[in-house]
Amino acid sequence: MLSPQDYFGGNALLFSSQKDAYISPKIGIGVAVHNSDIYSPGISLLELENKEWIDVKAYSSDGSYYKLAAYMKTTSDRTKVIHFQPHTLFINRVGSSICLQQCDSQKVQWIHPIDPPKVYPWESSAKDESLMVLVDGYKWSSPFSVSNEGVMCVCLQKEIGGDGVQLRIQVRSGVKGSHYEVIFRPNSFSSPYRIEN
Repeated sequence: MLSPQDYFGGNALLFSSQKDAYISPKIGIGVAVHNSDIYSPGISLLELENKEWIDVKAYSSDGSYYKLAAYMKTTSDRTKVIHFQPHTLFINRVGSSICLQQCDSQKVQWIHPIDPPKVYPWESSAKDESLMVLVDGYKWSSPFSVSNEGVMCVCLQKEIGGDGVQLRIQVRSGVKGSHYEVIFRPNSFSSPYRIEN
């Protein structure tokens, strides 16, 4: 039987678990975007086996990265399959095109109402993962984060006078195709609740 080093030509990344009383080599995985030589820091398969999911960054050759969620499923007693899916998908239900920009970055990503759910290419040079949103004819919103579940509203001011517009941003988990979904909608002033006296 061959060792993991034999399979990888002796260039395997070896990991040791902090729980081991002795140093024991473990196999890990590093991820990169297609045609990129920049790999994420390795994640231990033992760690992946013991957690529900792990956040992974898949780096592109330009230094940007895509956030993925990795999880392991056991298909039988002997087979364990590692699945990768987008960590966050962005969905536009505003009715017009929206533009996303990471704070401290110049790169923008347009999402049109007819687009399927999109992943966002994060810039590794930026300080944090806060975003701003823009709709044609309006100024950029204030920064917001999509790292936690919940609902928030952001206000966009018109470029030339007039009333602003509010967008409702819902971050939810437990969806099938990704770990999180971020859904942009027009903010409705009608509430699902009504108070009667």
